Amino acid sequence: MIGAGTLAVSGGGIGGTRVLWHRLSPRVPFPESSGVLTAAYGAAIVVSPRILAKPCALARVGGGVRPEVATVIRAVGVRDTASGLFLALAPRGAALRGAVAVRGFSDFGDAVVFGFALPDTASRVKVAGLAAVWGVLCGYSGRRTG
Repeated sequence: MIGAGTLAVSGGGIGGTRVLWHRLSPRVPFPESSGVLTAAYGAAIVVSPRILAKPCALARVGGGVRPEVATVIRAVGVRDTASGLFLALAPRGAALRGAVAVRGFSDFGDAVVFGFALPDTASRVKVAGLAAVWGVLCGYSGRRTG
């Protein structure tokens, strides 16, 4: 019987997929789950910077994003994708604690920058607040990293 989070695949290079699939199942701890979500969000804003530009009040009236704004958002997306994957795949112990620290510092850094630099109060509160909450959750998740 195949349960949730199990992938019935055998063979060389694909065998690692089974481990990843298991780690992404609903039973995984929060650091790994948040890593997957962070990596997915990071990849999404690389592909479509508007996803972050709009809540930051950095999108144009028609919804477009200026090229220089898109460049910076994509850089944030690459960082989030990399740190999210590190968080999702790091083994328990020092590596996972390091991944939690990197992700937490990134979120708190985002909260500070967005809290001071976004163009209007509503976007500063919304975006910086969300980044700070995510940083707190990430830090809290690090208490049981092995």
